[in-house]
Amino acid sequence: VLISVTGGAATLELNAKQKLVFRRGLIHAAKVASSVSDNEMATVPWIVSGGTRSGVMELVGRTAAGIGPQGPDRDTYIPCIGICPWGIVSQREGLEQEAAYPQPAAASSEEDEEEERPQKYGSGQAYEYQKGEDDPRTPRGGQGKVLQSMLDTNHSHFFFVDDGKVGKYRCDIGLRAAFEKMVTRTCFGEDKEGDRFPSPPLVLLVVGGGHGTFKTVLAKLKAEPPSPVVCLPDSGGAAVVHYHAQLHPPF
Repeated sequence: VLISVTGGAATLELNAKQKLVFRRGLIHAAKVASSVSDNEMATVPWIVSGGTRSGVMELVGRTAAGIGPQGPDRDTYIPCIGICPWGIVSQREGLEQEAAYPQPAAASSEEDEEEERPQKYGSGQAYEYQKGEDDPRTPRGGQGKVLQSMLDTNHSHFFFVDDGKVGKYRCDIGLRAAFEKMVTRTCFGEDKEGDRFPSPPLVLLVVGGGHGTFKTVLAKLKAEPPSPVVCLPDSGGAAVVHYHAQLHPPF
């Protein structure tokens, strides 16, 4: 199951109880998606968000960290994928430096090849924020605020979308939609009888959000087949608008 989370960033305001409800619900959904019977192959749900350390995306990262290898639920590892514009990533110059990606030492022989091979995860140098300056070319928003965002390091994977612009958001929407569509139309294997596995379903979880979130939800509902949408109305914004639209549809 692909669990796509969209919603508010800086404008999201949830109290402690609402955050607890969200986290418990997301953890429960992930556990249900990864549960298997005796006759089924183990599955791994994927969580997708905007990937920055703000609003619902930070909440998603904290939740995923609690059910990851370092959390109390270590048997349920769930990839948490962040997709965001490259031009808004804080201190992205540090990520571009070759030193951030140390190359493994060359193997001296075929026998040493396995020992010298880097680990699949965690072989690179950790990137730490607040150890450098933001790009001075980045434009500033209201009250001189720099239009850059830190990445949420609780996400396990990232896709960066570089359209050449700095300090501009939303260029990632197209790639994220295409990525989610591709996953939901892909067969990831066959069972013991040679029958193809069904393609993964997608569910969109809406927490707060503004105009961009509203457009994302409408696109999912108009897709063929449409994706189920779960709204957290107490989070306000686009979530509550869609919630009331379902109760009192305008058509």
